[in-house]
Amino acid sequence: ACNEVGLDCGVYFFTEAKTEAEGIEEAEFVLENLGDYEVQLPIVIDIEESANVNKSRTKNLSKEDRTKAIIAFCEKLKQEGYEPMLYGNLKSMMLMTDIYQLEDYDKWFAYYHYPLRFPYKIKIWQYTSAGKVDGIKGSADLNLMFY
Repeated sequence: ACNEVGLDCGVYFFTEAKTEAEGIEEAEFVLENLGDYEVQLPIVIDIEESANVNKSRTKNLSKEDRTKAIIAFCEKLKQEGYEPMLYGNLKSMMLMTDIYQLEDYDKWFAYYHYPLRFPYKIKIWQYTSAGKVDGIKGSADLNLMFY
């Protein structure tokens, strides 16, 4: 409905890719499902660990393999003319990936404390998961977008 009411639209996708090939497959899945929608904002790949870590297929994935899969996803999107972005927290960005290899990609950083502590440039800061928004029952994530 974003396109219909004139709001900028983006895409958010949670990855479970274990290899470069699976990273490309996930990107292709996202691209296939875009249809005719206009996407003005980034296509975001959530690189956090699964909420149920013990059942996650990426539970024991190495930092190197996770990073390669993420890069493959992002590069496929770039080849198709889209802007990729990484979404994560301190653990996923600093411990689960090789952040140095991911410096070329914009970041959406979830960190619920102030002052913000992250030594890399970010485009979006998710500063709370306990926000209140009219029309949403319960808590909502709140973000600041630096564009």
